[in-house]
Amino acid sequence: MTELRELFELNVFSIISVTRSFLPLLLHSSKKPLIANNTSGIGLLGCGMPF
Repeated sequence: MTELRELFELNVFSIISVTRSFLPLLLHSSKKPLIANNTSGIGLLGCGMPF
């Protein structure tokens, strides 16, 4: 369960944290702000992980 929690924190909370950090800059941008999250797509596959 610890490994799953660490992966979740890395893959979910890190994205949220970075987005929240840059949000004030994006909202005050002179151009239309855009947030683009990029993934590998491997999360859509059943990878045979133990959990």
